[in-house]
Amino acid sequence: RSGLLGAQSHTLRQHTPDSPAARSGLLGARLKAVVAYPKAGAAEATRRFPVVVLCNSWVMNWWEYAVKQQEWAAAGYVVLMYVARGWWESEGEVTAAGPLEVDDARRVLDTVETRAADWHADPSRIATAGVSYGGGLAVLTAAADSRVTAAVSLSGWGNINRALAGQGAPNLFWYEVLKLSGSPWVGMGRLSKSVSPHFRAILAGNRSEEVVGWCRTRSPEAHLQAAARGRAGGCEDVPWTRLGRVLDVSPQDLCGGGRATPVLLSNNAEDRLFAPDAALLYRQALHGAGCRVETMIHEGIHAMAELPGMLGFSDAVATSSPLWSRVLAFLDANLKPGAAPPPPPPPALSFQLRQPEASVFKNYVPVYLDFDSWPSPRVQPSSYRLRGDALAPPQARDVAAPSPPPKAEECTRRLAYGPDTGFSGGVPLLSPFVSAAAGVQIKSYRRAINSSSAALFVAPPQAAPLRVCGIPNATFHASSSMDRFQLAARVFSMAPNGELELLSFGARDVWHRGPDPPYLRPDDVRDNWDVPAGGAGEVVVRMAALCTDVPAGNAVALGLSLHDPTRAAANSDVALRVDVGCCGASALWLPVVGASGGAAL
Repeated sequence: RSGLLGAQSHTLRQHTPDSPAARSGLLGARLKAVVAYPKAGAAEATRRFPVVVLCNSWVMNWWEYAVKQQEWAAAGYVVLMYVARGWWESEGEVTAAGPLEVDDARRVLDTVETRAADWHADPSRIATAGVSYGGGLAVLTAAADSRVTAAVSLSGWGNINRALAGQGAPNLFWYEVLKLSGSPWVGMGRLSKSVSPHFRAILAGNRSEEVVGWCRTRSPEAHLQAAARGRAGGCEDVPWTRLGRVLDVSPQDLCGGGRATPVLLSNNAEDRLFAPDAALLYRQALHGAGCRVETMIHEGIHAMAELPGMLGFSDAVATSSPLWSRVLAFLDANLKPGAAPPPPPPPALSFQLRQPEASVFKNYVPVYLDFDSWPSPRVQPSSYRLRGDALAPPQARDVAAPSPPPKAEECTRRLAYGPDTGFSGGVPLLSPFVSAAAGVQIKSYRRAINSSSAALFVAPPQAAPLRVCGIPNATFHASSSMDRFQLAARVFSMAPNGELELLSFGARDVWHRGPDPPYLRPDDVRDNWDVPAGGAGEVVVRMAALCTDVPAGNAVALGLSLHDPTRAAANSDVALRVDVGCCGASALWLPVVGASGGAAL
């Protein structure tokens, strides 16, 4: 009967003895795998169940999904969880979601086909799924193999360069976490010697064709139309044409060519690795390529929304969210069509609202804003323009400068490089966790801002609450005394007493001036500043997506500096100076729910 579970532990041999790649030792790797499946009775001997293939997260082992395996097997699924190469008992080395890992995943699908009768599996209905590392591999596998009919990426990534060095600003903390946890001395993995040099190159602002190709190979966004583009580039990687199930086959087309693969994305608002703004950009890339995509953004740090359900706690408890219920509904809709009356179509985006009372110590009910489309007509960009150091009343975007106009000397704000800015970014990992778990937000104070190395621009207090949901952007008209520099922007809700509650932040590093190199593709991250040496131009800083309220009486504030302690700076020379235009050329853009227009900061 489908409620009785069968479970088996396997070691999968991942190689094809007749292939040149296998003979050279490139593909030979035994992978640890565990399968749970409904155990059909005599009357159901011919029944076949849809399949979910799960891959481990970075550092994690097969037991990561043990609870979900049993739950989903009881719900009528064959659930195979395998441990990617280089982790724990699986052989090989970790190449960071490269072609070797994707080829391993395809051979796991071969095993599903081979053992279909034993497991009562239907290999025509397969979904790939995973958290973090497993989530990225789930979509990469779906792009490489048309046997995958749906994919679930939880706390995963769309573009690896955007995760490690978004906007050219390398992610220092997470670089060290990934490197150390992938070491056999600290974690339970065997990181390939080829990975760390590429991580270091990204940290140093290296945008060579080889480094871009290495990132592209590991980025699901680069494979949305893979079949039309041919092989994926990569430095040490084996070309796709030597990998696939049939060795002369290129990657499949994930979204176009009639596939329109359904994808469920879920990320967390305080995740500093696979950030929520990157998740929304990933969502747009999938949607634009023709995939059917559902997206959820929750409060919490990396994989925090997923953890309670993986431990067996119900979605109803205060520490959790409707995430796993949504995942199962997504699997049912795409792997069991017609099994039940079709539910109403899910929203394109469900974004959890940050609530002051949110805490694991309080029995609060999470609130999600559902949007039928994204971008949504319910969310309008509202501009707050920098106008000297003076405050100006709110104004519509089509209104000229406020009266009286600022003085000429107020039209430029000069910033000097210095790590002592007065802005608090909190303790990496710990502070955003406490923010999400206990409702204790990261705070700075207006009186503590260092006016030589930082600037604070404050709008008038809000007469009514302001709801912001989406990706904030700051556009600065800037000139620099040196070719390389960093601009770090922060959005605050400022209380009447000058207390600054951090809402969102982002950093943009300028490593290279001039046009982008010709080898970049439209789906590659573009970080060059197309401004000649000594010239001035527009610098856009994208900040982490958020969904929150600025209460009445508080003011929106924008902080600016040349240093973000969590990101590698392109230039840390104390002689560095950057001038920012403050006469209307620079602006903060907030995605405001149900409003338009703007104010001068």
